[in-house]
Amino acid sequence: ARMEATTDAGRDVQGMLNQILTELGEGFHVNRNVAVVFATNYPSVLDPALLDRMKRIIYVPPPKTRDEVKRLLDSYLAKVEIDPGISTYDGGLTEESFEEVWKIIRSRKQFYEASIPDRGIAVRDQYVITPRDMKNVIQEAASEASFSGEQYVSMERLLTLFRSLSSEERPSRVVS
Repeated sequence: ARMEATTDAGRDVQGMLNQILTELGEGFHVNRNVAVVFATNYPSVLDPALLDRMKRIIYVPPPKTRDEVKRLLDSYLAKVEIDPGISTYDGGLTEESFEEVWKIIRSRKQFYEASIPDRGIAVRDQYVITPRDMKNVIQEAASEASFSGEQYVSMERLLTLFRSLSSEERPSRVVS
């Protein structure tokens, strides 16, 4: 093992890491028939041996524009039952309904910084909402509606949750 794992979970993670490193190979024994995609919000905590085996690192920013946010939000909303009065035929929000949500979330200004100095990577980016935040709001709204015995997620419930997300004091994320 590359580092001491003191818990069962730590040993499991370490075992997985060692297996991934073995499967990816090293030096002359690199498995060229395998493509692996890793995703993380915290690149600085990746194991150096794992980073060494990554040929290419691509930063995928969170959605920033109104259209990007709407597209992603609609994809999450299509998976839950929302009030037909605010829904399009494919399960997303009508333009009028989305505009109410957009007014709330566009005021959020968050910064994300991450770096992997050994690879010469430094990212500083500004965003209004992350996909995880959107997904959490939608799941929470669906859960609350279900718990309350409501057939649909209402616009009021969505707006309340987006407002609470926007009012939270959330520090910008700096990862290095």
